[in-house]
Amino acid sequence: MSFYNKNKIWSIEMILKDEHGDKIQAMDRMTFYIKGPNFAALKMSSFKLTPRDQKFTFIQETVVTECNDFSGSVFGFSFVDYQNVLSLTHPQDTSVDIIGLVVAIGEIQQGHPQKSKHMLNIRIQDANSLQLHVNFWGEYAYKMLDYIHNNQENCRIVLILQLARLMFGEVFSLCY
Repeated sequence: MSFYNKNKIWSIEMILKDEHGDKIQAMDRMTFYIKGPNFAALKMSSFKLTPRDQKFTFIQETVVTECNDFSGSVFGFSFVDYQNVLSLTHPQDTSVDIIGLVVAIGEIQQGHPQKSKHMLNIRIQDANSLQLHVNFWGEYAYKMLDYIHNNQENCRIVLILQLARLMFGEVFSLCY
């Protein structure tokens, strides 16, 4: 959405994937800002959704055609191993896809008046009994807690996160 007009789409971000599973971030041309009178510059972020520094940018003249014979995975998950996260071998500036069994649920921390800064911590576990902390923020925290409370008859909840962010404090956590 546009910063100035909440009803106007400012940019569209997407992840493109080839048949080998390689991903690259893409966006429309509205992510450019005018740096000088005759050219535009790309705003770069320190956090990358894909391992690549480059991003595709679609301009008005870009033509996109449908691929009818794609042989790669259509789901787009690239799950990382918990050990790579815990041993600090996975880069912190790129996103991760992770799956795990929910083994512990905390209370929502409401230490800030803004609801968007309220946090819910959950611990997930892999098949090797390794555990990671997952932090949900704002509306995600409340939606997750509502789901858990409304589905207590389900004895097991498996959590799948795509494009989550790694954060390191006292312990590693995934933010969503």
